[in-house]
Amino acid sequence: MKYISEERDNRVSLPQLLITTSLPCRCEARDKNYLKEIDSLLLVKVTEVPQSDGAASLLTALLFEDGSNIKALTHKETSTFSALFPPRNETSKPSYLPLRKMETAHLDCGRILRGDLSYTKFVARNRPFLLPRNEASDCDIIRKRVLPPVPLEKMSFGIAYARIDYEFIEDELRSSYHPQNYFCYSIDQKADKLFQWNIENLATCFPNVIITGKFNIDEYGRFMNNAHYECMQLLRQKHGWEYLLLLQNHDVIIKSQYDMVEIYKLLGGANDVEITPCPEDRWNHNMKWDAVSLNLFKNPLNASHKQLNTRLTFAKGAVQASISRAAIEWIVDVANLTTLLDQLNDKTEGDHLASLQGKTFLPLVAAIISVKHVNCMYSYFEPAQCRKAELLRMSIWAYGGVRQCRSQFVRKSICILGIEDLVSLSQYPHIMANKMLPEFDYSIVECVHEMIFNRTFLGQIDQPLNANYYLNMANVSLITLCPDCYRFILKSSPPSLFLKRNIKLIMKVSLCQLYHYCEASLQRPE
Repeated sequence: MKYISEERDNRVSLPQLLITTSLPCRCEARDKNYLKEIDSLLLVKVTEVPQSDGAASLLTALLFEDGSNIKALTHKETSTFSALFPPRNETSKPSYLPLRKMETAHLDCGRILRGDLSYTKFVARNRPFLLPRNEASDCDIIRKRVLPPVPLEKMSFGIAYARIDYEFIEDELRSSYHPQNYFCYSIDQKADKLFQWNIENLATCFPNVIITGKFNIDEYGRFMNNAHYECMQLLRQKHGWEYLLLLQNHDVIIKSQYDMVEIYKLLGGANDVEITPCPEDRWNHNMKWDAVSLNLFKNPLNASHKQLNTRLTFAKGAVQASISRAAIEWIVDVANLTTLLDQLNDKTEGDHLASLQGKTFLPLVAAIISVKHVNCMYSYFEPAQCRKAELLRMSIWAYGGVRQCRSQFVRKSICILGIEDLVSLSQYPHIMANKMLPEFDYSIVECVHEMIFNRTFLGQIDQPLNANYYLNMANVSLITLCPDCYRFILKSSPPSLFLKRNIKLIMKVSLCQLYHYCEASLQRPE
């Protein structure tokens, strides 16, 4: 058997060459020593081929013109095939391979994660993209595709997800699925009918999947906050979760659900909301932005005259956020964001819900919606300390062009992540990464999902969590700066059952953002 390739330096595993045609090659049946020649090219011994390569090795034999080689192989290498095809039993470890898409069946994510640069470059030159398909929609089949292969361990608490429509939503659901978690999806009105039907079908098949009404979300993000707000209202009625993630298109979770729970334990109730100064041209100055005009309180008696008549100070930040249950309960039960969201949709780009943090005129909103906090706007902290408050979203901004991106691809000044970013993504402390485009490179999505699978079900510990990173975040570390804030909040806010029940969670945030408590400390720049 002779194997001829025009690019011998790009040595890849045999499944790569069998399933794809990216490298021109031809096979000729000439002698019975073909296995030795293949091994020589691929630098791997037959007895060392992992189980995942077993089917490909057999397929190689089947491809040869005469069938004698199959007989010779099975006769001479019986022990090898016993290793390649162990008998199935209930104690076998779960495998990610059956979950692979056809487009990525050839990938060896382990080689990339271990830093094999030549193989990574080869995959990058032949990026697989996700092909549209109409998969079976029967609930029994969908559950087999999504539900974990073995029972999951109980978590200390669940996590809720609020996500705008997604191109590979089922894969993301499978990667983060746990019966204690909740998933709320909002569908863009512009999505095709098949996609809408598939999303709605998930809610039929899983009791912890919720679908909102449809929203006309445009390129500027208008009505995105409305979609997330409806998810908050629906998820408020569900029990067992302690943090809500706000996500949008092309966000991919890069931590297992168990790692995420440990991270949120370290936050201790603090929230992760990006806050930066807002340009003056981002909102309509002809509209009224005080609490009374915005009807921000369901019961105005719960606010002072000063709070009701204080004008909102605008801030901006990423849509993605991690918000504690205490915060969501305040937003849904105490506040009313309907008018505010309608006015924000008039002109802004949909990322200014962080304005609730900009200048506190609500009793607890600074303590609740806090993180990359308002103090960064007022130069209260050094920039380096403000940057410590980054947890949820990992993005690589490329204002200097594609040279800043490993994938050499940029969209809207953000690097589109490719397979070249896998090693870095495995090491980041963040919870999710933005952006991955399945029509550009689905290999990075698949390998991230396989990494999470291995961490969840196979005990893979390639990057242990660094607890100090999370404990030293500005929104978490500042908890100790206000030892008297418990007494202050009780004095400044009307007593309520909600407050008494959630005061410990509410207190564990950047309390020096409270405007009435730290007004003298926070000085706006001239």
